[in-house]
Formats: sequence, structure tokens, C-alpha cells
Amino acid sequence: MARTAFGAWQLSGILRLQSGQYYTVTGNTSIGGRRADYVGGNVLAPSGERTINNWINKAAFASAPNNRFGNTGPGNLEGPGLQSYDLSVAKNFRIRESYNLRFQTDFFNAFNVANFNGLIVDRSNNAFGTLPNAYPPRNLQFQLKFTF
Repeated sequence: MARTAFGAWQLSGILRLQSGQYYTVTGNTSIGGRRADYVGGNVLAPSGERTINNWINKAAFASAPNNRFGNTGPGNLEGPGLQSYDLSVAKNFRIRESYNLRFQTDFFNAFNVANFNGLIVDRSNNAFGTLPNAYPPRNLQFQLKFTF
């Protein structure tokens, strides 16, 4: 009986590691939006100071003047990457010769890793350099399937 309940479990998973999205820093002027000016220094905040409220080195960028386009290159800023660990645990129980019961639990973002996105790259915005959004936290799904 114990062997039936505790043996022959199936474990499967999906690991997703992804580098960050590339962004272009922009800024608004009185005649419209355009790329910002890169004025020097590291584009990201120092690694020890980098948080969701301080991802970009704000001193490295300035809004371009009205009479020209900014000198920031396209896609020169990389946002945070993504880590996702999805796991599934399942067990098949044979009730009779033609009756089976399958129990399965799926763990999406099983280790509850915080994955932030939506980096604000508009130099004119007060929230410049912040990451206001996150992917969903851990989700669990239970399944019970009876076949005959």
C-alpha cells in the first residue's frame, strides 16, 4: 500500500533563462519626443545600487535640445533578464484494469523568482529608470483525471 502511494512519481520541468530586453533612452522636448543625449558614464546604475527604483544611471543621460536629435544609440540599454522554473509532479493510480486516476500538480515560477519588466526609459518622466511591472508570482495548479 505504501509503495503504491509513494512510489513511481513523475517529475518534469521547464527552465527558462532569458537575457534582458534592449531599450533606447528617449526624452521629450517642446517639439516632440526623440532620443536622449548620452553625456557619459555607465548606462546602468552600479550593481550594488541597482534596484527596481534605480536601474539606470540617471546622470548618464539628458534630454536632447530642441534644435537636434539626441546622440543615444538605439538599444544601448539592457533591462533585467528573466528566470522561470516550472515544475510538474504527477502520479498515476490504477484502480482496476480499465480504471485509472491521475493526480498532477504544476508549479509555475516554482521558486517565486521576482522578474521585473517595463523599464521606463523616457528621460522626461519622473519615474525614469524604474521597473514598475513584474511577471506573475508563483502559481499552483492541481489536476485530477479519471479515465475508464
